[in-house]
Amino acid sequence: AFPAQAFSPGGVTAHIVRAIDASQISIDVANFSFTSEDLRDALLRAKQRGVKVRIVFDAQQYRYLSEMRWFEENGFALMLSSGKNGDKGVMHNKYAVFDGALVEAGSFNWTRNGEKNNYENAMFLDAPDDVVAFVAQFARIRAQSWAPGPDDHAGPHAMPEDFNPAH
Repeated sequence: AFPAQAFSPGGVTAHIVRAIDASQISIDVANFSFTSEDLRDALLRAKQRGVKVRIVFDAQQYRYLSEMRWFEENGFALMLSSGKNGDKGVMHNKYAVFDGALVEAGSFNWTRNGEKNNYENAMFLDAPDDVVAFVAQFARIRAQSWAPGPDDHAGPHAMPEDFNPAH
């Protein structure tokens, strides 16, 4: 029972948390930016109960947002992408596939700012042809991505309060 669409500020994260918490088999996340503690904690709960969680983050965002490094440090199946052919542009997708049956997609950034300050949108799709398309796209992105290494970090971790919540 997910809405067809949800909007922020203040209206998307709770729906995604419900989808994560309902997942029993797999969660594939392709996300440009990630700073949401609520979504991070939900993904950790899923991983701890045996759900296969795979994540592809944008390499540039990963380089500068220490919150995204948390996933590597906590043993998630994490990969990085730079966009076209893995070397041009950014990996600007913002979607997840839950148990191969439900997709959340839209402009919604999985960030504190995306939930609290931005006008963003998310759609919840369960039509088989939609799900198959997102599953295939995730496989294409993941195939040209790489596991994070020391060169993918810009420097020491920043604290969340070091990030300007207005951006």
